[in-house]
Formats: sequence, structure tokens, C-alpha cells
Amino acid sequence: MKRPDLVFRSIAERRGGWRFAGMALSPAGAVFGLAANLRRRAYSLGLGRKLRACVPVVSVGNIEVGGIGKTPVTVWLARRLVSAGFEIAVAARDLNRRSGPPLNASLGAWSSDSPPSDEVLMLAKQLPGCSVFAGPSKAQAAVRAAAEVSPDLVLVDDGFQHLTLHRDMDIVVLDFEHPLGTGGVIPAGTLREFPSALSAADCFWVNRVPAGRSPEWLTRTLSLFSTRASVVNSRPVPVALEMPGGGSVDPKGLRVVAFCGIGQPSSFRTTLAEAGCETVHFQDFPDHHVFTVAELVALEEKRKALKADLLVTTEKDAVKLGEPGIRLNICALRIELDVWGGSDRLLEDIAGLVREGGKREP
Repeated sequence: MKRPDLVFRSIAERRGGWRFAGMALSPAGAVFGLAANLRRRAYSLGLGRKLRACVPVVSVGNIEVGGIGKTPVTVWLARRLVSAGFEIAVAARDLNRRSGPPLNASLGAWSSDSPPSDEVLMLAKQLPGCSVFAGPSKAQAAVRAAAEVSPDLVLVDDGFQHLTLHRDMDIVVLDFEHPLGTGGVIPAGTLREFPSALSAADCFWVNRVPAGRSPEWLTRTLSLFSTRASVVNSRPVPVALEMPGGGSVDPKGLRVVAFCGIGQPSSFRTTLAEAGCETVHFQDFPDHHVFTVAELVALEEKRKALKADLLVTTEKDAVKLGEPGIRLNICALRIELDVWGGSDRLLEDIAGLVREGGKREP
């Protein structure tokens, strides 16, 4: 039986016979999009109750399901703001918990058999200078972060549709190759809501701009949705292969067996090629997949059979491999964002929010 995530991807991209399923699901997508539109409009009119943190809140979100690169953008912003002297907290949803209060994941106070979800672990690892709060509700995580650690600002990872939380700024991350999604609104396509929702954005962050390509055409397109929003551009740049026991190696020229459990596995394969790796075998799993020891051992056997140099995965996947990952010497491809465009303006706008204590609303 075909994996549900692969079926959805085939429907959204209208592959082969799946295009008929996509066409049949389009009315359902229209209904879903209309419901999302009405919900957003109700909140904009003050008809929905919003939680407010006692400090400014900035959301990093998108309008598309799957991995668009929101978390790396959140990490980039948090690091720049910390280096500018601000105290930053990050709020995220813990997919491994369905109930209970938010926890400060930066403290590492959880039992070994119930760790936070992968994105939360990655945020905590990559942002040692921040407090990362996570729970079933991002709104409650943001409010608790503001109350417990009194930061200058709370960054919310994936908060654009989280209308129950008052935000002072919405940064919307878009993929350069499919900025307005693929196939329409879910379940027919990858959009969470109609593209018209982009009018609520304060900043458009165009990610994964290929080397040698100009995002200028997309900037003009986005101005049709909002003329006030700034535009930031970025592309992930591979830096090194991080060894699980510490240290790193240059990926150029290495033959690798690669695997991942992310929303856009093709982006990882592309980044490996840009790093100079020869991927002799590539295996993708569902997003947020929890790897079993048997699966990791099977990948190691594949590496030995193909005489590849290393097993390689993403940073998001590597944080949940634990002792088996160390024992099998599974490396993580470390990436950094090359950022240009309106990033200076964005950072100054955020600093202004902190100075003013947030956006004033009637």
C-alpha cells in the first residue's frame, strides 16, 4: 500500500492518474479554503478571542503544508536578534504531546521515553542562547515563555494560521519554486488557505532561491498581495557534515547513503548535490518519522553493500536518532542560510517593535 504522504504528493502534483483524484478533490479544497478565509476574516474583525503575551510576538509561518524552511528562518532570526543584544524566546508546537502545559525544552527536563518532537529538539540544540517553549498549543507556549523568562520578544515557529494568538508581525516564508503552492488548497493541493491570505503578511521571505536565479519576478507578483510587506530572499548553503561524536568533515567528493523524514525530501537531495556529495542511495520517509533501530541498521547495511563512505541525514532528523545514530556514525548535513534583500529592514522593524512594546491595536 502506498504511503499516505506519497499519495498526497502525487495528487497535489497531478502525477499520472492521480490528476483525476486532484480534480475530484478540488471542490473540497475550495470549501476548506473558504472556511479558512472566513475564520481569518472573523478574527480580523475581532470576533475571535486572542491570547496576548506581555511582550511583542513575531510569527514565522507560511500558507503551504510541508517543509518550506520556516524553522531555519526562525533560527536565523533568533541568532541575529540575540547577537544584537535582545533576549529571545521561541514558541513551537510539540507534536509528541497532545495535552499538558508548555515546557521549556531548553532545560532538557523530559523523560528519555517521551522527548519533544524533532523541530523542537532542533530549535533547542541550535539556539542555546534562547529559551524554547513547546507544547500542544503554540499560543499557550508563547504566553508562558513571555511570563516565565521575560524576553524582549517571542518568535513563533509556524504561527501564520495560529489566529488565537495575537502577533505583532507576520513573516510568511515561501518556496521560490512554488510560492503559491501546488494543486490548490488541501486536500486537492498543498495550500493551507487561499493565496489572498498573503495580504496579512508584514514580510515575505522567499526561501530556496537557486544559485544564479533572480527572485525579482516573484517580488513583483507578491506586491499584488501586499505593497507594504518587505521582501527577504534566502537560499540554504551546505557547510559541513557534522559527526555524531563531535567534529565535522568536508562533504565534497564523498559517496553517501542519504535518508530523511522531512516535508520536501527533494530539497535535501538537491542540497547534498550542491555540497559535492555523490548520493549512491536515497531513501525518504514520512515527515516527522521516528526511525527504528531496524531501519537505521538496514540503511547501514545498504551503505556497506554500496561501499559508500557515510550515512547522512538532515539536522532535523539527526536530533532524534540518539545512541543508534552515534553507534552507526550517522552524519548530519549542516546548512546555513545565505540571506539578502530586505533583511536589514526586517531586523530594524523587529527592533522597533521591541522598543515600542508591540503593535498598538484599538
